[in-house]
Amino acid sequence: MNITKFYTIIFALLFNISIANSNIEQQTEESGLFVGVNIGISIMQVNFYDSYGIKKEWKDIGLSNFHLYGNESETQGNLGLKIGWNKFLNKLFGIRIYANYDYSNFRYFLTNAKIATEDISIISEFMFNFFNSKNFSIGIFTGIGVGYKLLQWNNMDIRSDFEKYYSYNGFIVPISVGISTTIIKKHKIEISTKIPTIRTSYKYNKERLEINPYILSIGYSYIF
Repeated sequence: MNITKFYTIIFALLFNISIANSNIEQQTEESGLFVGVNIGISIMQVNFYDSYGIKKEWKDIGLSNFHLYGNESETQGNLGLKIGWNKFLNKLFGIRIYANYDYSNFRYFLTNAKIATEDISIISEFMFNFFNSKNFSIGIFTGIGVGYKLLQWNNMDIRSDFEKYYSYNGFIVPISVGISTTIIKKHKIEISTKIPTIRTSYKYNKERLEINPYILSIGYSYIF
């Protein structure tokens, strides 16, 4: 079964569930301003590609007098904040757009140097509440954003030396996917993930280091 057929079947099942409970006294999720906070983990990967575009073994690679340190993939804590506008077109379908901030804690990067990431983005999402009852609803959502990834270094001297060689591109286009439940119209709890598409990177000639946090979190939002 290909992935497109799988998601088509899942969507059809959820839509049928939504129709089946259409005669129940339903709540309609509030539309309006919302603020939220997320907490979770960031699986931060750093990948190295040589001048031929071939991914290399991460450990012990020399980079113009620098050495990568730690592991190719490390899991760190993540904290996120968001504020935006939530609009339901009917009991089932809605959209929202919001400003999003994600902080992923420090991980090893170079010898004697760690990095943390700060993602600042604008995200637009499509929401589908497939189950609605008097006191709560359950739904799924997916969307795409655009923004910039800021890097924080714990050693500014090493950063200064490193960036004499490597130029940084922090442009990001994250995809968000998740499931949510809304209680008494105003309290939304979500489990979600953000997946990087365009990968931020350091480049030197044709060599590049890609920095990719995959974020998994649980969050709470209040809808005004």
